[in-house]
Amino acid sequence: RSGSTISMGMFLGFTRETAARYSFLLSIPVIAGAALFKLRHGFGEGNGEQIGTLIIGFLAAALSGFAAIRFLLDYVRRHNLRIFALYCWAVGGGVLLWNLLG
Repeated sequence: RSGSTISMGMFLGFTRETAARYSFLLSIPVIAGAALFKLRHGFGEGNGEQIGTLIIGFLAAALSGFAAIRFLLDYVRRHNLRIFALYCWAVGGGVLLWNLLG
């Protein structure tokens, strides 16, 4: 998803940084919806006593996610996307191979 949205953004004339920022912003509704879905089902099963653990996990995930996005946006600002493209090809090919052989 990231590769396709960044590529299309650049095709439409966006800078690499703007296209990457847009791609990350597109993930917010999906992540928020998944979090709400998990919270609703998690508390429905009597897990209310684990609220502290859930809050700490949420904060750790949010902080590490923001740090990763900041790093990637800084990287995209200074470098081209060849390494990212190679990574996408390698992972995509690996997944296809795994599914064909498995």
